[in-house]
Amino acid sequence: MPRTYRNALVALIVGAVLLLLGYSMPWATVAIPIVTGGPASSEVDLSGSSIASLAAMAGWIAAAGIAGIVATRTWGRIIIGAIVAIAGAGSLVASAWFAVAGSGLIRAAAEAHAGEALPDSLEYSLTWWWIPTLLGSVLVLAAGVTTCLRGRTWPGLGRKYDRANPRQLTDWQALDQGQDPTLDA
Repeated sequence: MPRTYRNALVALIVGAVLLLLGYSMPWATVAIPIVTGGPASSEVDLSGSSIASLAAMAGWIAAAGIAGIVATRTWGRIIIGAIVAIAGAGSLVASAWFAVAGSGLIRAAAEAHAGEALPDSLEYSLTWWWIPTLLGSVLVLAAGVTTCLRGRTWPGLGRKYDRANPRQLTDWQALDQGQDPTLDA
């Protein structure tokens, strides 16, 4: 097994696990007022999938890509690598956008959770779960690009067991299949 093939699969497995775990964990805790304008509030954990719902699918795409890369050859592998790379890039953009402009994303997710507009002074605290998601996105993107560039040269599933010529039947096998081997002689 070529080293690039093994490294791409390991990166894809680790990246998929990091994405699935990172998007399922809370990225922020928000204090949402129970009554509008009232002092009492309820703390709500906003997971990565509630903040960046479309990008959260990247983990499942990467997990499916593992089986796809192993099972396909040449063009199929390149297409799967491209899909995995696009998913990794989308997740990378979402995670990086959260790192840069997280307050707007948190406000939008909190308002969607509350079902109404929230006051301007929204209190929230961040967690560190977006960092493994960012790392997983980089791994998935790298594995997808590596698959696109080198995937054609990697061995396919079961290729070494393929026969070049169809097998000739012995006389006994022909009899087992109901053929008369003496007719051709």
